[in-house]
Amino acid sequence: MSTKSEALEKVQKSGRFKQLEAKVMEQFPDDSFQWSREELAELTGIRVSSICGTVFSLIAKGKLAVRSIGKSESSGMKVQLVGVPLEEECSTSATG
Repeated sequence: MSTKSEALEKVQKSGRFKQLEAKVMEQFPDDSFQWSREELAELTGIRVSSICGTVFSLIAKGKLAVRSIGKSESSGMKVQLVGVPLEEECSTSATG
């Protein structure tokens, strides 16, 4: 039986992780788009559990950012909406 970290490492080595990241990034043609993880799962056909790890990785790499808070249509709970970082977000994070 493998751990989550071993499973993640296996996916990363296989190249599938880059494919997942590319498929998620396709949903953001410009900075006007913001999606919840749930919406990204629906748009891409990728399971929410895989979307969460993929979005986390893209945020860590600076390719996505939490842009606002929305409301889940299915649960009514608050959710983070992610999108490509805006220019001012990029320059602010670069200068600290």
